[in-house]
Amino acid sequence: MELYTVWTTPMLLAFGVECLIKAIWVKQGHILARDGKYVPMCKNECHDLVRLCGVAGIALNPTEREALGRISRIAHSIGRYPVSRSAENRSQYTWGTNDDRTIEALIARLKAELRKHVTRIQRQ
Repeated sequence: MELYTVWTTPMLLAFGVECLIKAIWVKQGHILARDGKYVPMCKNECHDLVRLCGVAGIALNPTEREALGRISRIAHSIGRYPVSRSAENRSQYTWGTNDDRTIEALIARLKAELRKHVTRIQRQ
């Protein structure tokens, strides 16, 4: 059972990245809630981090795009539901140290972007 918890870390990492993307989206002047209801960034967003970055205008290099695509799939499936409802090939899920470094660098860039928006607002 402990082997399945290895996917919890990338899942939570993906959730954190999604929050940063959405924070940037809000700082750009968009809304995520109206009348007490969630307003998605785009139709059927499905926690697709690559797509959300595109909607928010966050440029990604190929390595970031590939890692975000995989971490999105991990967060949407094996990270959340270690026991599948249907047969699936678990070998499609991979995550390693290089992926951690890629996402950590992206997080630093997203945080810097968020700070830039906050500083711009404070100057106004």
